[in-house]
Amino acid sequence: SIAARHHTTIASIAAVGPPTGAATGAGTAASPPGAAPSPNRPARPPADTFEAIPLDLTVEGRYADVLATVAALSSARVPAMVDVASLARKQAGSPDATLSAQLHVTIQRLVPAAARAATRPA
Repeated sequence: SIAARHHTTIASIAAVGPPTGAATGAGTAASPPGAAPSPNRPARPPADTFEAIPLDLTVEGRYADVLATVAALSSARVPAMVDVASLARKQAGSPDATLSAQLHVTIQRLVPAAARAATRPA
């Protein structure tokens, strides 16, 4: 895992809201995705979309390792947007150099149009 490679611990992970979708492939004014065919406008299939999955993570470790974990999450194989909400010593009065970082991570998941159509209520 990313955390293990960078010598950090993911102390907590929580979904902070329902997944949201945003179209990645838009139609044109002449032929929006899923539009009914006409003699002047051929039908176009609905476009695949990305679904945003918002998460809150707490990552703990040495400063350099926490930063390396944030960088790795940002450039991983799965598209994700990572924001550092806070960065502080895990135990403020201790000489221990362990940091705790609160991260807002939004993972993007590709949802094929066919899968969306299968889950829509009739």
